[in-house]
Amino acid sequence: MINSSDKEQQFPYNIINEDGDKSQIKTTDFFAYEENQCFVASYQEDTLRLLIPNSQIAVVSELIDSGKLQFDYVVIRSGLFINTEELSLTGNKPVKDVDCIELVFEDHSSAPFSIHIEKQACENDLSDRPRGSLKFSAYTKYGKLFDSAALFENVMTLPNLTSWVN
Repeated sequence: MINSSDKEQQFPYNIINEDGDKSQIKTTDFFAYEENQCFVASYQEDTLRLLIPNSQIAVVSELIDSGKLQFDYVVIRSGLFINTEELSLTGNKPVKDVDCIELVFEDHSSAPFSIHIEKQACENDLSDRPRGSLKFSAYTKYGKLFDSAALFENVMTLPNLTSWVN
């Protein structure tokens, strides 16, 4: 018998894809929830789609407008986020280690912009896909913000904010 706490948590949002191109989001109810504070990801048709919550739109727009979010591609990694005293996803005391994906916006600096998203906030798992290239898109409640090339790999632990190595 499977205990309900052992079941994998369902992705809580509805995402409708474009009919002709399943990698494009037509509509989603994610943006209807004003209380959403965290980024969410959806993986379809070899494209990782980042959904930017309403509360983060101004921050991301400011980063883009100021030129601080200029990058060549996104490095996407899947692995176990190791919480420590210095680094915790919750910002509080360390919690248990969590399966995550990491998005590193590769600008060739020593401190690239990055986002970590717990896998329970991801629609469809990337971990079974092979290492290599894929596509990346970012969405807000106003529609698609941008597209980018991306590279994916599985790693043992996160954070891993290193550059892509062939």
